Amino acid sequence: MKLLRVILFCLIFIAAGCRNEEEVLPALEIKNQQGEELSGGAIHLLDGANSAIFEVESNGAWRIMCDAEWLTFEPLSGSGDASVVVRASEAESSRSAVVTVALSGYANHFRSFDV
Repeated sequence: MKLLRVILFCLIFIAAGCRNEEEVLPALEIKNQQGEELSGGAIHLLDGANSAIFEVESNGAWRIMCDAEWLTFEPLSGSGDASVVVRASEAESSRSAVVTVALSGYANHFRSFDV
């Protein structure tokens, strides 16, 4: 019986040690081409410039959401760090849209900016 207790104690001790992995917290940053944080900011596409690039820095899978049909993104989703090209169709007047980049699987981890 004593041997059984020792074996059980050893198994519990080993199992507890195996669960000592550090949890990786989700990380997401959006930066302009100058390396400045873009969350809460804006990208301005002025006359003659219908595209811009922004950087996604992430330790997980992400996706871009925007309901403005006049904007396209390349790529629209990814995993890890990436450069994203945003393109706007031609327009006769100014317009704006909100772009959101969200970490997949984390409802509260997203960054938004204006175009």
